[in-house]
Amino acid sequence: MKKLTIIFIAIFGFIAQAQVSFTGTILVEEGENSLPLEGANVYWLGTQTGTITNQKGMFSLPFTGVNQKLVISYIGFKSDTLSINDNKAIRHLLSTNTSDALDEVTLTQRRKAIQKAYFETQNIINVNSAELLKAACCNLSESFETNPSIDVNFSDALTGTKQIKMLGLTSPYLLITEENIPMVRGASQAYGLTFTPGTWIESIQITKGVGSVVNGFESIAGQINTEIKKPFSDVPLFFNFFTSANGRQELNTHGNFKLNDKWSTGIFIHGNQRTNKVDRNNDSFLDVPLAKQVNILNRWQYTDAQKGWVSFGSFRWMKDDKQIGAVGFSPTSDRNSSALWGSEISTARFDSSLKVGYVFPTHGNFKLNDKWSTGIFIHGNQRTNKVDRNNDSFLDVPLAKQVNILNRWQYTDAQKGWVSFGSFRWMKDDKQIGAVGFSPTSDRNSSALWGSEISTARFDSSLKVGYVFP
Repeated sequence: MKKLTIIFIAIFGFIAQAQVSFTGTILVEEGENSLPLEGANVYWLGTQTGTITNQKGMFSLPFTGVNQKLVISYIGFKSDTLSINDNKAIRHLLSTNTSDALDEVTLTQRRKAIQKAYFETQNIINVNSAELLKAACCNLSESFETNPSIDVNFSDALTGTKQIKMLGLTSPYLLITEENIPMVRGASQAYGLTFTPGTWIESIQITKGVGSVVNGFESIAGQINTEIKKPFSDVPLFFNFFTSANGRQELNTHGNFKLNDKWSTGIFIHGNQRTNKVDRNNDSFLDVPLAKQVNILNRWQYTDAQKGWVSFGSFRWMKDDKQIGAVGFSPTSDRNSSALWGSEISTARFDSSLKVGYVFPTHGNFKLNDKWSTGIFIHGNQRTNKVDRNNDSFLDVPLAKQVNILNRWQYTDAQKGWVSFGSFRWMKDDKQIGAVGFSPTSDRNSSALWGSEISTARFDSSLKVGYVFP
């Protein structure tokens, strides 16, 4: 009988305690909606009885009686004290505290002028505009005078032609591009490095080592790619003037205009001349060529971040005149005579380019729920034109086709601390090298023409699971 009485009293006490719980919901205003606030502190004033709100902003704590003060607080919000006169559930909206807001903190990092890419499989060195400022004046050929990774030499003392060496090799085994478009090649190899002013260059990427599989035979020693300044990110107005004791003057001016939220344009004007006849070794021949150059570039940039379109267009005109030879040579009187030797080199050039890119606004990523997300990445490329510019009956660059598909999954449970990533990747890559006339269907098993086919099929899967203690 005593045991039954004790059990009854315990049950009755539990029921009585459950009936005096005080509950409520704490909300915050975000836009036009009221959202639950998780982790808010709720306690009775002057006591140690309190709790915190759950994911739904709800709380429950013992009701100690009427005329009590309930304190609600959370970091970044105003603390409120409510008078509770009866045991009824409440819904309370906390307001943000602007007076105690923390000041803005800005983190900055100073990048080195020359950086090596450690996350790339190739040996890539990035040179930004800070390194180019070390030279008083420069064009592309003079941009590497302060860079130990590139060797720049005068290949012809008479004409003043500069040539770049990488890994001991020179052109045509060094690919020089401007925004990944071949620039210095063919007849422009002699003076092509002087056709890009240094003030136009935003950065330079130097790839050392074999890259001919991707970029063709010209990049056996490596590749030098220059990025030109963008109208959207360049300064609105730039002016630069340079003069030297040997009679060289340079003038650079940039003007960039933002037409609207999507369109921007920039005009880059460069002019240089060398009029003084320098003959310091007294051999009656010019030590450096006389030169005049006018270079005008008009760039257009279109960016639509919402729809994902990005495009760059450019129009460039250049006129370059050089004179070499005897000091007393005059183009007007000695051009068709044999009294004095001299040579005139005149280059007129017009370039235009257009690059259009599309970035999917959603990036092919989908958030299935609060924990699961997935993304699909699809890549395809091909090269179908048979290029043989050196007329050796062999392909300069391989014919290629590639399809690459990646599906990634992400699971995140912040409460329980689980984070995992899974991926599935399929890739098919086909390349053809060898003779221009080689046909895989008819010449595969014959010895008439040499050719080679490289086919790669690959499937990868990976899973990474991590746990973070909450």
